[in-house]
Amino acid sequence: MISAILPRTDLSAQELTGVRRLIYQAVADKRFFDWEMPTLTGFTAKEFEAIASKLPID
Repeated sequence: MISAILPRTDLSAQELTGVRRLIYQAVADKRFFDWEMPTLTGFTAKEFEAIASKLPID
């Protein structure tokens, strides 16, 4: 769980699940996650998928 990594978070498990879903939705939409997004965020779509996989599922 992310709470084991972060010293403190005010995000609920439900909110973290929402963030997970948002990441997967964003990287799947090539109109949103275009060639410029890795420059803006520092992460590729594949790296974001790996990040999202660490977040809780409902």
